[in-house]
Amino acid sequence: MSERPPALGPKGAAAEAIGDRDVSRLRLWLRILDTSNLVQRELRGRLREEFNVTLPRFDLMAALDRAGEGGMTMGQLSRRLRVSGGNVTAVVDRLVKEGAVQRRSPPEDRRTSFIALTDEGRRQFVAMATAHLGWVDEVLGGLEPDEVAALTRLMDKARETAAGRARDEEERRNG
Repeated sequence: MSERPPALGPKGAAAEAIGDRDVSRLRLWLRILDTSNLVQRELRGRLREEFNVTLPRFDLMAALDRAGEGGMTMGQLSRRLRVSGGNVTAVVDRLVKEGAVQRRSPPEDRRTSFIALTDEGRRQFVAMATAHLGWVDEVLGGLEPDEVAALTRLMDKARETAAGRARDEEERRNG
């Protein structure tokens, strides 16, 4: 009989319903989630302590940094960050007030605004990103380079498998 993951409990109704089915992928998912939460908690704490910045703010600034001088629309930011437009708007509004980002509307379409880092915002983000890289290196420092490469390959495969399933399900629904 397979070992039961802690989330199912040793004698719970779900464990009984599952019976002898292989739960190794479920156990993998729980480990991935737990590891992600541990790393994220550490990085959130360090961003707050060192820079008085939230992780969503850091993520938004990272997206804008990758976008370059042209910036991104609010819709593009929302899709990239996988959050609602309201969440993006709140973070952008704060960053605009602080002078870290600016809104620009093209003359031909005043309804669209592009959000871009200011020079000050880029300077702030470079300092945060440099520290962030060091923290990730510390947190995951117990992994050897070949282990990092192997885990990266496996996670890429897992992501592609999940993305393929999501595409198949979307096609089935829209079908």
